[in-house]
Amino acid sequence: GYDVISAGGKLGKVLSGGHSPLLKKGIGTALLPAGCPEEISIDIRSRPHAARLHKGPFYKGSAGKK
Repeated sequence: GYDVISAGGKLGKVLSGGHSPLLKKGIGTALLPAGCPEEISIDIRSRPHAARLHKGPFYKGSAGKK
């Protein structure tokens, strides 16, 4: 996967990602250390792309609930 970086250097790696039709934006998961900074970037083909951390589900809805 792509590297997750911050001003301090490499933090971790992207595990999975893609486009969400529901949210109309790219989403993904990454393995990062606890307490990493909020301002991160994804290094895609040697170009940093801004990203943000989101804890919890991407979407709040009734999917999977009975």
